[in-house]
Amino acid sequence: MLVAPLRGNLRAGLVAGWTSVGTSLISGGIACVLAVGRIAARTPGLSRARIPRTDGR
Repeated sequence: MLVAPLRGNLRAGLVAGWTSVGTSLISGGIACVLAVGRIAARTPGLSRARIPRTDGR
């Protein structure tokens, strides 16, 4: 489970080293949005999933 954060930190450090911190932040945000979109497109049932209420309503 610790691989994903380390991989993101590596990507951010490399991009910031090659360009700038701002570019690293923007590209990381874009990568995150694209990853969420890809996950949503591949698992349509995930967006329909609902957690049952436990407060009796």
